[in-house]
Amino acid sequence: MAPDGSQQTLALRYSFPAILGITLNRGRLPSARLTDDATSRCPGFASLAALIAGIVAALAPMTAAAVFVVNLPWARPAGEGRTSEVYMALTSTEGATLVDVKCGVAKRVVIIAAGDRSAAIERLPLPKGDAVTLEPGGNRLRLVGLSHALKLGDRVSLVLTLEYGDGTRQEIPVDAEVRRRSAFDDHLHGHAR
Repeated sequence: MAPDGSQQTLALRYSFPAILGITLNRGRLPSARLTDDATSRCPGFASLAALIAGIVAALAPMTAAAVFVVNLPWARPAGEGRTSEVYMALTSTEGATLVDVKCGVAKRVVIIAAGDRSAAIERLPLPKGDAVTLEPGGNRLRLVGLSHALKLGDRVSLVLTLEYGDGTRQEIPVDAEVRRRSAFDDHLHGHAR
């Protein structure tokens, strides 16, 4: 958590270097495949090779292929059964699309387009390297049918589902504080929630 009480989430998509036939598939543990026919000539070699492959997999450096940042998430207070809105800044180094949002305290979550009409949209593009700000009057998330009241200082857990250009999806957990305005606005105008 940042000194001003704001939350920042950093999610990484990893690529794993091909070392000794070790691969890492997104969301799965490393696996090793022995292709050398030495395993058939030396009975203990397979166990030793598997042990070495496991050690290399644990110690090999993983490099980030993409970074996704959620900055300053917050939600407006609202009563039980009512509607609230959630705001934050989203940045993807690879480019992605927000395709779904889940929240345990709402019957459903709707992505709302910027503008006065408050039209729901199915997908929100997140261009490569550009911060997309979800803000009052702009693009935002609407929590519909709250199961309980959201009071100042409460926390709201959401899960953002991103889709990347290659069709893979990633779920990003987000913890938003219920506030009257953003932590940044509080910093500029005093520290009242």
